[in-house]
Amino acid sequence: MMSSSPQRTPSAMMATALRAPADRPWACRVISAGEALARCASSAAGRACSPCASAIRTGRRSASPPLASAAGGDAGRLLEATRLLAAAPLHSIVFACTSGSFVGGRGYDDAIIGRMAAAARGIPVTTTTTALVAGLRALGARRVAVATPYTEAVTGRAVAYLEAHDVETAACGCLGLDDDVAIGFTAPEAVERLVRSLDRPDADAVVIACTNLRTVGLIAPPEAALGKPVISANQASFWHGLRLAGVSDPVPRYGRLLEL
Repeated sequence: MMSSSPQRTPSAMMATALRAPADRPWACRVISAGEALARCASSAAGRACSPCASAIRTGRRSASPPLASAAGGDAGRLLEATRLLAAAPLHSIVFACTSGSFVGGRGYDDAIIGRMAAAARGIPVTTTTTALVAGLRALGARRVAVATPYTEAVTGRAVAYLEAHDVETAACGCLGLDDDVAIGFTAPEAVERLVRSLDRPDADAVVIACTNLRTVGLIAPPEAALGKPVISANQASFWHGLRLAGVSDPVPRYGRLLEL
């Protein structure tokens, strides 16, 4: 469903439910709740990145444009979505929005997690930027190139967030977009060109921000070409959500992070 307001933007939450049959104790179900486009990147990424016995269901939730969440205006909707998801037998919940979880700087994602945890009935919760940092640490990457679809101002906040978590930036670049609908329809080829252009010899990995970019299918080729990990927002979100849910099966073909 498309929002009637042009100010509404795509995808914001996902959750992982563990309903394991006795003969397949690792099987899980992933539920994502995000807004609008039929080409919603988080939902497509989840279908690709989940273990083969997983099933993906998508719901819808509205989110604000990049930076708008810094004002805290989405707090009520975030809590409402968390409560609705927590009513199901879930094993993890992810706030799947990159800019919405880094715009307030260091500790902003922790504050979001704290609010969600209060409504999550004991279910582990995380955010996309929390997942990105956890993924970089798991890969041993301390210096990165950063690719975003955002404006320079928002990209600067992404870099500041990473650096506040002891992740240095070797290079960064952006597409200059400030509308999530436009971001959602960005051609994957444009993202891949940006990723390849930003690589530096001293970068341990390349980070692709924004859960509304369709990136999961383009991770493996630049990884092979560059000889280093490429970690995207959706990939990291699903990796961290699955690990919090107790699902540790590697998922091939979608980047080194999901193969850990």
